[in-house]
Amino acid sequence: MKYITLVLAVVLFSCNNSDKEEKKSQSHVKESKSTARNVDSRKIKKAVKKNESGKNSIPVKNVNPLDNVVKPVARKSITKLLSSGNGKKQKLRYRFAKTFNANMKILMKMGMGIVIDGKPLPKNTIPSMEMVMNFKTIDVRKDGTLIYDFNTTKAYAAATTGISPAQVEMTNKGLNAMVGFSGTVEVDSRGLTKKVDYRLPPNLPPHMKKSMQNIRQQIENMGVAFPEEAIGVNGTWEVVSQIISEGLVIENKATYKLVSLKGDTGSLEVTISQSAPAQKYPSTSLPPGIEMYLKDWKSTGGGKVEFELTKPTVKSSAKMNMSMKNEVTQKATGAKQNMDMTINIELSFAPEKN
Repeated sequence: MKYITLVLAVVLFSCNNSDKEEKKSQSHVKESKSTARNVDSRKIKKAVKKNESGKNSIPVKNVNPLDNVVKPVARKSITKLLSSGNGKKQKLRYRFAKTFNANMKILMKMGMGIVIDGKPLPKNTIPSMEMVMNFKTIDVRKDGTLIYDFNTTKAYAAATTGISPAQVEMTNKGLNAMVGFSGTVEVDSRGLTKKVDYRLPPNLPPHMKKSMQNIRQQIENMGVAFPEEAIGVNGTWEVVSQIISEGLVIENKATYKLVSLKGDTGSLEVTISQSAPAQKYPSTSLPPGIEMYLKDWKSTGGGKVEFELTKPTVKSSAKMNMSMKNEVTQKATGAKQNMDMTINIELSFAPEKN
């Protein structure tokens, strides 16, 4: 269920880069939006500028207290058994088939709300986004390690109620750059990623390469990692990891519950929670002349997963609710404002229908 973080990375990538394309072409389409941290950047800048001489304006301090917050170092995921469950117990291990070739479709829906100094901006709905990735087995070693290739064959924004065609097209400019993103992955029999090699799209513009780093990391975290111990139905375990997305360090915890298991087929319930320490946003993620500090990040959600022990992919659906509290500073004047953001995500991951 770490597809949630992949989705967020995709949203940030597509919107960040569509915004750069907008600036490059000097487009003035009002409907174009930006990312979770760059969304409505013109409104943010306008709101801050409008308040420069107001009572909420605060002179710039030489040192922001959040500058001194030590960022945690990204670490490998840690799997911990919480309960072994009921009835007959067994160690869950993949027995990957030597031949596997499937196209998997990721469907994403997202809504966003922004409040600046207590005043809500008009709600921002992002176009529904769809991706298709091909997964193909290359080899299965004697120790059970799977080596497979993945390749992004489609990435586009779909027509969405309430979204103008111009905004859909702008989002597509970022998403289309993902086509051709591919790589080779090694996964052990527990579902833990051992190695990932990436191949960037051949025509990827230079300014998009850094944004692609976010998606590369999420690929490493895809799939379900099973516990070392034997479990039965109702057995639970958690996987704790750190994710670095757009330069922000995010603590991620997924708690799994084995609902059913029959032969090689099983189902899981998943609960997800995320948090992040106070930290400064990288300047590359922001409009010129703006500084932003993350004061608080919390998100919760969950979903369902269906898996087969012979396949590297799963069928899943999930929902996630995120809330972020930020402080925005206009560098030139020192005017500061509080910006609270809420993001709602729905996604599904399933075989593509012909």
